Parts: sequence; structure tokens; C-alpha cells
Amino acid sequence: MNFVRTSPARQGIRDYAEAPVARRTLEVLIATAIEAVGDAGEQHFTVIRDQPLLDQMSMAAKAYLLATIGGSPGREEIRQYLLDPDFQIFHHAPVVILVSAKHGAGAVEDASIAAQNLMLAARELGLGACWIDFARNWLATDEGRRSIELPSEYQPVAPIIAGRPHGTASAPGKTPVIRWIG
Repeated sequence: MNFVRTSPARQGIRDYAEAPVARRTLEVLIATAIEAVGDAGEQHFTVIRDQPLLDQMSMAAKAYLLATIGGSPGREEIRQYLLDPDFQIFHHAPVVILVSAKHGAGAVEDASIAAQNLMLAARELGLGACWIDFARNWLATDEGRRSIELPSEYQPVAPIIAGRPHGTASAPGKTPVIRWIG
């Protein structure tokens, strides 16, 4: 993998072909994900390919977000997405890979690094991927944990959707804010 070429091309994909992702490909993604993590914690990967379950999870996560989102500025646009009955939080991706961390210092950071590696590997293998943070807080609830049988010693960190992109996506232009000292 050439990181300098792959990284800028890795944008969040939210439109997928219906084609499933092979189990072996998912195993490669997970093996690549754990290569960059330190010793701070143990990662747990939950792979969900059951579309009816993903639809149920989407509805539950949307309801949870609507109940907990609050009224801060900028939330109205999010509320409109959540109220749309056709909006599926996982964008009908063929697979969700939840990266979770065993509770402990540095564990969330290691799980986040694993998630980034997973998304870069997905791009290298011709897949699209996107971190769906809308689902994370609901997955940490008792109901969310039960839905995927997540052991209590793990906390959800990165719900990643993945699949074959439907069409092509253009990378958004980004301008960093840089402050130079010295």
C-alpha cells in the first residue's frame, strides 16, 4: 500500500453496490487493522452482514439519537436526516465492522488507529468505507450491546460501513488550518 497515494483518496463512501464483501476480504481488512495498534488495549471486531438486523439497528439508533441530540446549533440538519424514514444510518452497506476497545488507558486511541488502517486497507482493495459515528452511542447502550452480543468489557469505538462503491466519489477539497511556531 502506498500511504501517500491511498490516504487522500480515502473519503467516506455512503453509496454502495448490493454486492456482498467476501469473508476472506473482511479477514484481510481486520488483519491489516490490528497491525498498527500499540499495546494499550485489546480490540474486538464485530462483523455484521445481516441486512434485516442492520435495518433494525438503524431504526433504534435513529430513535436514540433523536431522543438525545439536544437543541444545540447545527443539530437541526441532523434531526432532519434522522426523521427521514428512508434514511438508513448504515447507508445500506453490505457490511458493518464495529471496532471496539477493551476498557483501559489508550484503548480507544488504539481502536481508532485500527479503524483508520481498516478504512485505508478497504480503499487499497477497491472497497469504500465510512465511519458512522451516528451509531456509536446507541451501540454502547444495553439494547445496542444486546443486538450484537457485545461483551461488557468492550466499548464501541468505530462503526465502519464497507462495500463496493456504487459509482465513483470525488475527494472533497480540504484546507487545513496550520499555525507555525518557529
